[in-house]
Amino acid sequence: MTIDRNLLCRILCFLVLLVPLSAQEGDGKSNAPPTTEAEGAEIGVSLPVEAGDREARAVPSETPVPAAVANNEYLKEAWRHSNLARLAIQDGEYESSAAYSAEAVRYAALSDEYIKNIMRLIPALSEAADRLLWAETSGAAEYYPKELDKARVDLQSAYAERRAQNWDESYRYALLVIEDLAGVAAPPPKDAPPPTDLPKSPNQYKVRPWDIFGDCFWNIAKWFYGDPWKWPLVYEANKDKLPEPDNPDWVEVGTILDLPSAGGELREGYWDSGRAYTGPN
Repeated sequence: MTIDRNLLCRILCFLVLLVPLSAQEGDGKSNAPPTTEAEGAEIGVSLPVEAGDREARAVPSETPVPAAVANNEYLKEAWRHSNLARLAIQDGEYESSAAYSAEAVRYAALSDEYIKNIMRLIPALSEAADRLLWAETSGAAEYYPKELDKARVDLQSAYAERRAQNWDESYRYALLVIEDLAGVAAPPPKDAPPPTDLPKSPNQYKVRPWDIFGDCFWNIAKWFYGDPWKWPLVYEANKDKLPEPDNPDWVEVGTILDLPSAGGELREGYWDSGRAYTGPN
């Protein structure tokens, strides 16, 4: 098959432009998962609790793609094939140039997918690791040993799945860590007097994002009443706050939900994850 040189040049230029220019600035770093504190901080992904302080691990709401994520192995391959395509067309090897160009575009698409998955994981992994770090350092392990043990295992699984690039599984395990520790509160100081006026549980709760915290009526009832089957109690008390009052599956983030008494217990104030309560959350 004969390919017109001018046509191929135009096609090649168009395809090469699809390869992100950041590949030209590759820093030689691998797309392997972070294994050190410095690596984890550079890409904004929290490592297990011993790795770094909270400020270094914080992820802004609109995080630019870090260089170590942008310059991944897929992107480097895209740029390598783009260069091969240019060299081939200079040598008159038009069909080879077209093949290299197609590979460059394919690798660029793989890079985009890789970046999308990593950036989706960063908030969930950071929240999970930060929550576990807080639980470890607050003394909660003495009061919630089973919850912390499960959270540690789930966090390690989240990182193992991330290293294997099983993105959905890594994300699921990160959310499990958050769920494991949802009811964990900081214990009072050991020399503090016994509480006498603490509320049994809060009576208001601000809805957080489902994809990070798993907020829904089922889970909220589980956390605050110890029984997920009491979700209609919360739903009925807040129907007028929903976008569709007859649809309990749609609760807007930021909605302040009322948590009515389930059995005459005292409820007071907003829920605070770091506050002590005299009864179950």
